[in-house]
Amino acid sequence: MGAQESPMEVRAQRTGHGRWMTPEGRPRLVSTVIPTHNRGRLIVETLESLYEQTYRPMEILIADDGSTDDTAGRVAAWSREHHRPGSFEVRYLPQENCGAPAARNLGLVESRGAFIQFLDSDDLVGSRKIEREVEWLRTRRPGTAAYAGWRYFASTPAGIDVYGELPALVESDALRQWIAMEAFVPPHAVLWFREDCTALGPWDETLAADQDGDYMLRFLLRGGTLTRCPEAWVYYRTYTNHAGGIRTSRNKRTFEARVAVTRRVEECLRARGQHTAYSAALAVRYAILARRSARYHPRMTTYCLKRSRGLAPEGAHPDLPHMSPLDRLLGLSLRVKLGALLHEGLGIPRRRARHSALEVIARVRDTPALCRFDEPRDGEAAP
Repeated sequence: MGAQESPMEVRAQRTGHGRWMTPEGRPRLVSTVIPTHNRGRLIVETLESLYEQTYRPMEILIADDGSTDDTAGRVAAWSREHHRPGSFEVRYLPQENCGAPAARNLGLVESRGAFIQFLDSDDLVGSRKIEREVEWLRTRRPGTAAYAGWRYFASTPAGIDVYGELPALVESDALRQWIAMEAFVPPHAVLWFREDCTALGPWDETLAADQDGDYMLRFLLRGGTLTRCPEAWVYYRTYTNHAGGIRTSRNKRTFEARVAVTRRVEECLRARGQHTAYSAALAVRYAILARRSARYHPRMTTYCLKRSRGLAPEGAHPDLPHMSPLDRLLGLSLRVKLGALLHEGLGIPRRRARHSALEVIARVRDTPALCRFDEPRDGEAAP
């Protein structure tokens, strides 16, 4: 019988790269992992938001997932102008098209920093985000991740629309809130200790969606703490009108992935004897998944509703603000299809956003101005 495999060897087998990141990182260095695919038009704005950070040293690892546009050329031109050895280093890592999780794993394998920052190639970070989070984590230990406040933004011909602030997690209740989909933190809001990323293992390359949810839930299920870092901000690009609702993918694999993540959480909680404590949150999560899949995948809707009823107290549907009595009367699939006919076919407007975080609160002229939007003005306190 051969020697038992080490945890690092096991993790490496779960990546398409056959390698995993080393546990030791260079002190103070922040490694920013940027997966990208055909984002040549936007990635320079993302890179500029990193270059304008008040923190050094940083390394930028651009994992190009098989782009066929001008991403490589734009990155090369930008790197020639901004690369600073030992202070701000840019590394371009091309791979065959395998998906964003595989690209993130490539960045992790090649990273050298004591801190890890994930950043999608169309999003932005506030100018002092990394400085403030590194300082915040210096008084803490692995097992804690810092996250920034965040807002949606959307580019328009007239400028950049800025949305209201999204609600923060309750630190002591983060796992329940995340399971019940009551709150969400985008990946680029978080700064990680390298030790935590090493221990969590690779991003799941088999999931078609919710890879970031899977990653965060694994951290929280391990007992990790997610803490809000004051005065740190990031900006999350949207391509839809949030006042009318966030567009949901129709792809069946997307829904299957979200259900698979939920089943994993349920099984983990059951194995740890925590299933009862979180059953109500799981019931809500399944009900939300049922609502989202109802228009396109009735069988999946039926499955999620069954799981929801089985987990909910007294076997009743969770009382969700976006699941009306009409949903229950007509059945979710019919109700959602009827709503689509009214809104898309007959042009009847949808209800307004439920809270200010999904409404435009300001307009700025460009992305540099957006990255300074939440910085204190002269004589003002930070938001």
